[in-house]
Amino acid sequence: MPGDGSLGRAIGELVALPFVVLRDLFRLVLWLFRLRQRWRAVPLQERNRARATGGMFALVACGVVAAHGCPFVGAKPIAGVAAFALLYLVAGLAGSRSATATVDLLAVFWRCALVIGSVALLAYAKAAGL
Repeated sequence: MPGDGSLGRAIGELVALPFVVLRDLFRLVLWLFRLRQRWRAVPLQERNRARATGGMFALVACGVVAAHGCPFVGAKPIAGVAAFALLYLVAGLAGSRSATATVDLLAVFWRCALVIGSVALLAYAKAAGL
C-alpha cells in the first residue's frame, strides 16, 4: 500500500545493506585474526601433531573417494589434495618428533611458495607486456 511507508523502508534497507555487509566482513576478518593468534600461541610440537592428524585424515578421505572412482570430481583434483595431505603428514610427523623444534617447516614452505608464485606472476606479466 502506498500510504504505509513500505517503499521508504525498502529504500532505507537497500541503503543500509552495504554497511551491514561491511560490518559482517569486518567481524569475519577480526575472527580470523583472533583464530590465527590463538593458533600461533600453540606450541610448535602440538601444531605439528595437529597437521599430521589432519594430513592423515585427508589422505584417507582421498583414498576412499578414489576407491569409489571419484564420482563428483576428476582424479587430478583428488591427487592434488592427496599430495598436500601427504605434505602435511610428512612435515607434521617430522616436526612433532623433535621436542625442541624451532623451525616451522610448513611456514617456510608456504613462504617459499609465495615467493615463487610472485616471481612467476611478475615474469608472466612482463612476458605478456602488462
